[in-house]
Amino acid sequence: MPWDIPHGRTINDLLREASERAQHTFDLSSVYDWQLEACRAILEKRDCILSAPTGGGKTLAFYLPLLAFYDPTTENASNQPITLIVSPLVELMNQQANDLNEKGIPAVALCGDNLRDKGLTERFGQGEFRVGFISPETVNSPFFNEKVLSCTVFKQLLVAVCYDEGHTILEWGGSFRPDFLASCELLRGRLPVGLPVLVASATLSRPLVQELYTVLKIGERVSLVQFSNARPNISLSVRPMKYPKTFGDLYGLLPELNTLWKAEDIPTTLVYFNTKPEAEKAADFLRMQLPEEIPHSAVAFYTADVGETRKREIIEGLRSGEIHIVMATEALGMVRYLVHFMSQSSDSLPGPEFAQYSTCSAMARTTELCVSDPEGWKSSSGAGGIGRNDIVC
Repeated sequence: MPWDIPHGRTINDLLREASERAQHTFDLSSVYDWQLEACRAILEKRDCILSAPTGGGKTLAFYLPLLAFYDPTTENASNQPITLIVSPLVELMNQQANDLNEKGIPAVALCGDNLRDKGLTERFGQGEFRVGFISPETVNSPFFNEKVLSCTVFKQLLVAVCYDEGHTILEWGGSFRPDFLASCELLRGRLPVGLPVLVASATLSRPLVQELYTVLKIGERVSLVQFSNARPNISLSVRPMKYPKTFGDLYGLLPELNTLWKAEDIPTTLVYFNTKPEAEKAADFLRMQLPEEIPHSAVAFYTADVGETRKREIIEGLRSGEIHIVMATEALGMVRYLVHFMSQSSDSLPGPEFAQYSTCSAMARTTELCVSDPEGWKSSSGAGGIGRNDIVC
């Protein structure tokens, strides 16, 4: 582990510098105490499990240990620290890498279409980038093992390994992949002993934390940092599906038929499905309900089978307002209303989707989130299909 506290300096000195650099780089008024607490654990070479809300600043906690040693204004990039971030969310990694590059911190996302450029992986292994966002599949690939994990330069410069969406290491479904667990085990075996690990998630229960201790071989000196997930602008309610064998319950996402309306009248909405065919069929169904003046492109579907180019088009469409409703099997942001559509009973509840909604609601300044009925839940006494403030389970 090369990143010892420099002679004559203290951890408090490094924390202060990391905070100042973060505020300058990301134009922040301050850094939260819990973010600095997570950074302190890494600087003390202790593993850290961070539980904090989506959109609350977990990502900055990944960057702070890097900023404790790295000054983005330096012209000499050699022998500068590296942070490795493993995440199952491809589009989010691309966005985060772009954001860092715009801030002057060299970053790369080794996932999706980016993997076609083999040189990016080799350059990351040689220490050219300060932050690497890596998909679990990339970590497990022989090429990444050869060009990065086997590279002495990379291992000497690495300051920490971070895992985003840490709950998906053990609990996956929809967009989350079992490769996450294999990648964690591989990194523990290939990287230097004593290299600290930072695991972050908005949905870490006590049983999950205990399992992570075992899976990640976390020692007794672990630091558990918890920040409240309370979001007063989000509420959950339950409503039964009136048409469980069709998509008729989705009618309520559209404005009333007897009103004059245009595409802007449709709130930005994300509808979750358990399977890819359901998401695609639902998109076709809702497109057929649109009036002539609203293009079918206002409704899209986003699944694992959608190409990387199309995924980027959908995200840009959400940002620009050209797309208003997305039927999805993967987590997306930029929404005002979230619907979890389960036409059959399920043993699992859509917890990760609700956590992701925290970001969406904060960005859209929305005040309500509602849920309709999986079997066994008490339901509210609404009539008809779902409304714009409802989530269908």
